[in-house]
Amino acid sequence: MNSNDKFFSFVNAIELNNVPWERLICTNGRATDIPKLLTQLTSLDPNKAPSALRALSLQIEHQETVWTAAPFALIFMGRCGDQIRASEPKLPKLQSDLSEYFQELLDICTQALSYYDSKEQAFSSWQEFFNEEHLLPPINYDELRADEDDDGEYEEELDWEEDLPDSPTLVLSCYEYSKRILEFYLNKWNEPLTPA
Repeated sequence: MNSNDKFFSFVNAIELNNVPWERLICTNGRATDIPKLLTQLTSLDPNKAPSALRALSLQIEHQETVWTAAPFALIFMGRCGDQIRASEPKLPKLQSDLSEYFQELLDICTQALSYYDSKEQAFSSWQEFFNEEHLLPPINYDELRADEDDDGEYEEELDWEEDLPDSPTLVLSCYEYSKRILEFYLNKWNEPLTPA
């Protein structure tokens, strides 16, 4: 199996609950809200899906920074685009918004990658994203419970920024893998649907 086949074999096989979201980074810190937003998006509920798409777009990229949660979220967002194209009744506004967002993000990734030296290499497989040095540390819920406030609630760790992985290869891979996912789905969506 060549590297392209391995790349898309992972894309086709990964399930939402197999991604360590709480250890991936998004705009607001840990990507713990992303599965809920993806579920709302894929519900295709006209009252929830558009706001979920807006929230996801803010979580996976901010000021042209693509976070470690981005390539994984884009897989599920792309699957949602496939679902929208096949749905009856059609949801043209949601499909249009998703396609437009994917194109904007593709432009960001392409621009960012143009700054890298051609000798720099992205990860050779998706599994490298899950190496300990590329993940946030696990949440210590016992420690958080010890810090409960008087109402029995606790805030998520506020110092997640101190735990950010420091890896230029990780950053490059976020852009490269996101770009490949975006290109894949945009090319697919530009093809006419074949009748069932």
